[in-house]
Amino acid sequence: MLATISGMVRTGVSANLMSLGALDFGLIVDGAVIIVENCIRRLAESQQVTGARLPLKARLQLVYEATTEVIRPSLFGVAIITVVYIPIFSLTGVEGKMFHPMAATVIMALLSAVVFSLTIVPAAIAVFLTGRIREKESVAISVTKRFYRPALELALKFRWVVLGGASALLLACLWLATTLGSEFIPQLNEGDMAVQALRIPGQAWSSRSPCRSRWSSASKPFPKWKKCSRASARRRWPPTPCRPISRIAS
Repeated sequence: MLATISGMVRTGVSANLMSLGALDFGLIVDGAVIIVENCIRRLAESQQVTGARLPLKARLQLVYEATTEVIRPSLFGVAIITVVYIPIFSLTGVEGKMFHPMAATVIMALLSAVVFSLTIVPAAIAVFLTGRIREKESVAISVTKRFYRPALELALKFRWVVLGGASALLLACLWLATTLGSEFIPQLNEGDMAVQALRIPGQAWSSRSPCRSRWSSASKPFPKWKKCSRASARRRWPPTPCRPISRIAS
């Protein structure tokens, strides 16, 4: 978060609902979780073999090997999420102003998390995990494996059928995407109308009430005209001369 906020300050991204609300801590710590789990597994296996606590040098070597094993899937997962957010920078206009801070914040957070998970996290594991380490699966993981292993073996046995079904679903989704609307922010027609009546310069300011009453009376015959508000003002900016303006907005 510190690196993300520093990047926001350097790039001029403001802290608002769109930028900060897009930060998902599950996405940010995903790479670090993969590395931590593999490092703990390797340390636990090594302690079971030796039957004693490992010195710092041995822990550093094991953590380095464990990090190297999972660095590719960790980077690949972060890269997929980053690529998804890159097309947002192609948006222009109002939608670009709205969503550019969100994409920039998420990408900076993901890149910072990758650097953090490959440097500080492995070093902290090797230095601070000095006691006995034992890997233990939770009940939820054990129950899930009972169903996942047969399903995985069946999918690998009929892998071409699985790939064909997945490809068919992908093509169907691509076809459905072509039927979606291409307008990002739709134009709303709520039936509002704003009418301005410019009066002749030199008329008395007290004569504005009859004029506004005639405007209101003229709008009553229309059945869809539900509400009418009136306001009177003067122009204040030069070089336009100061003259009364009666405005009727509905």
